[in-house]
Amino acid sequence: TGVQTCALPISRIAEPPGFLLLEDGSAAYRVGERETLSDISKKHLGRASRWIELYEMNRAVVNDPNRLKPGTILALPDDATEVLIMP
Repeated sequence: TGVQTCALPISRIAEPPGFLLLEDGSAAYRVGERETLSDISKKHLGRASRWIELYEMNRAVVNDPNRLKPGTILALPDDATEVLIMP
């Protein structure tokens, strides 16, 4: 008695979304709620139109490019940046 359990689903305890570097030094992105490939492309690749490149790189983890699953780790191309670069 006296033991409490956590009823939160695992997805609620997941790491925060955003840019990250994998152990091998490659760029990656953890998807957040309601994010799209276009959003991620514009923010980290400079153009929303590069969403197709992200999709092609991540077909193994993205079944539908219009419905990203929060928490999914996407590989990013080598020219990805951590922050949005404004012209």
